[in-house]
Amino acid sequence: MLLRLGFVPTVVVSSREAAEEVLKTNDLETCSRPKLVGTNKISYGCKDISSAQHSESWRENRKVAMMELLNHEKVRSLSYVREEEIEFMVKKESESALQQSPVDLSKTFFSLTARIICRAALGQNLREREDGIDELVTQAASTLASFRFVDSFPCRLGRFVDWLFQRNKTLNKVFEKLDAFCQRVVDDHFKPDGKKTTDPPAGIVARLLNMIEKNGVPESSKRNMDHMKAVVMVKA
Repeated sequence: MLLRLGFVPTVVVSSREAAEEVLKTNDLETCSRPKLVGTNKISYGCKDISSAQHSESWRENRKVAMMELLNHEKVRSLSYVREEEIEFMVKKESESALQQSPVDLSKTFFSLTARIICRAALGQNLREREDGIDELVTQAASTLASFRFVDSFPCRLGRFVDWLFQRNKTLNKVFEKLDAFCQRVVDDHFKPDGKKTTDPPAGIVARLLNMIEKNGVPESSKRNMDHMKAVVMVKA
């Protein structure tokens, strides 16, 4: 079924045969994600693995990520992070129950996910930080999820409506804060004592930056600073 979301043609796959045609027969033509304004901004021009267009470079980067960073052994080694964060969540909800105070489950589970990802990827515990990064992650997720007219109306009308509702202003503010955070993560890693201050000590991003530092990846896979921060951004 063909729909139009504004000026953008959109195909809805609603049958098994159509899904097979899209996901198997024409997989290469349909596997890339659309370039949305918010995602493009946050990922430094789609330089991360999740939003980059399908290409030989993307396939190479994905292979490195799956073999060196996200393999079964390394994922299992981080199981204690999930257990500790779930235990902390249950403890907090039990305290709320005893006090008969209301609980926002959406916020609770989002915070749980954010804490697990930040500890596993960045080696940083959001519960121990006082710089508001947990709130920043929430703002970033909310900003990315918000609708932008220019994504459906890629013309002056869409840009004008987004300007009128200050959507780009909000996006730029969040991006500036995230960019500063990612820069600190990269800078801290390359400090002499930076590798000793993470929990777990070999988080996903730390391992990736170690690979870059040691030139342990092919020349075509070496990241510039924006590539490094894009990887930190998507992991965070």
